[in-house]
Amino acid sequence: MSGPPGYQALAPDSPVELRHVEQELLALRRRAQRTVDDERPDDQPITRACMSNLLVYCDSHQEADRLPEQFARMARRHPARIIVLVGQEPGTPTESRARIQAGLVQLGKRPQLSSEQIRIQASRDEHDRLASAARPFVIGDLPTALWWNSTRPPAQAGALFEALQDMTSSVIYDSRGWRDPRSGLIATANWVLGARRRKLVADLAWMRLRIWRRLFGEALAPRALPGALQGIEALRLEHGPHALPMVCLFVGWLAHALGWKPRGGQATSDRDLRVLFLSPQGPLTVTIERRDEGPADLQRAVVTTRTPVAPHTPLRVEFEALARQRIAIRVGDGAHRQSIVATPDEPQIVTLAWQLTKRTGQREFREAIARARDAALELAS
Repeated sequence: MSGPPGYQALAPDSPVELRHVEQELLALRRRAQRTVDDERPDDQPITRACMSNLLVYCDSHQEADRLPEQFARMARRHPARIIVLVGQEPGTPTESRARIQAGLVQLGKRPQLSSEQIRIQASRDEHDRLASAARPFVIGDLPTALWWNSTRPPAQAGALFEALQDMTSSVIYDSRGWRDPRSGLIATANWVLGARRRKLVADLAWMRLRIWRRLFGEALAPRALPGALQGIEALRLEHGPHALPMVCLFVGWLAHALGWKPRGGQATSDRDLRVLFLSPQGPLTVTIERRDEGPADLQRAVVTTRTPVAPHTPLRVEFEALARQRIAIRVGDGAHRQSIVATPDEPQIVTLAWQLTKRTGQREFREAIARARDAALELAS
C-alpha cells in the first residue's frame, strides 16, 4: 500500500477469520517491535498510539478499496482503530470474513503504531449482522465514532445504521451524493434534532462550508459594508451536482443568523429552486441553481442588498469559486472592488480527522440544519 511520507504499512492486508483478528494484530505489533529493535537498538520501543475507535460503513467494496491510503494520511493527525464494514450485492460471495492492516508513523526518531484497520465484508443477506461482527473489536474506554460513508441518508438507512449508532458517541456523514436530497435532509434533520440521547453529529458537507461562511461574514460585516447583511433582498446560489444539501445548510445558517422565516417555495425547473423568506426588514428571495458540471460544492453566491449609504441603489456582492482553490469576492460591478482569497485544500479525510479530534461545532450545525429543514418543508409542500 502506498502512503504519505513517514507512514509504513507493516504488511499487505491479509485475510483472517474473525476469531483470529486480535491475535493477528498482536503478531503484527510484535513483528514491528522486533524490526525496530534490530534496526535501532538504542531507540525507545514503539508506542501504540490510539485515540479512538472509528467505525466506517461503505456501500460497496469499490468505495472501501479507496480508503486505506486515506487512513494512512489520517494516522499522523488522529491515530485510531478503524473498523471498516462493507455491504455487498445480494448473493455476492465473500472470500473472507475479515482483512487486517497495521501501520507505523515516524515522529522524529520514535516510531508509533498508529493505524490498525479491520475490514469486515458481508453479503446483503448478512448485512444486518455487520454491527454484531464489529462489536468485539471496539477498544473499551476509548470514544467511538461512526463515519456513515454512504449515499443513503443516515435517518433512512434502516436497522444497520440504528445498531451502529447505538455503539457510538458521535456520527459523521456526508450529505453530498444523496439521491433525494430534500427528503433526506428533512429526515436527517428530524433525527439530529429529535434524538432521545444527545449525540455529536457532523456533516462533512457542512464542514466544507467553513470558508464560505467566514468570507461571507467578513465581506458583509458592518465594518466593511454597514447594513449590508440586514439589507439583503435577494440571494442566488449556484452549486455542482449532488450538492443541494450543502447549499440548504448554508441558507439555514444565514436564516438563523439573520432571523429569516420561510414563507413558501417552489421548483421552477428540474435545476432551479426558489424559496421565499421574510426577514425583519421585509421579503427576500433565495434562488438555488444546479450546474451540470464542476465539483459537488457551492460554486457561486450573488447577494443583492441595500445599505444606508445608498438606500435606493441595489448593491451586488458576488462570491465565486475559481480554479486552484481560490474564491473571488467582487463588490459592485466587479471593477469597484475585487479580492482573490486562497482557500485550504483539505482532503475529506483531513476534515474527518479534525472533527474526530476537536468534536466541536454542534450547536451551530444544529441551528443551521433546523432552518434548512424548514426551508425544505416549504419546497416539499
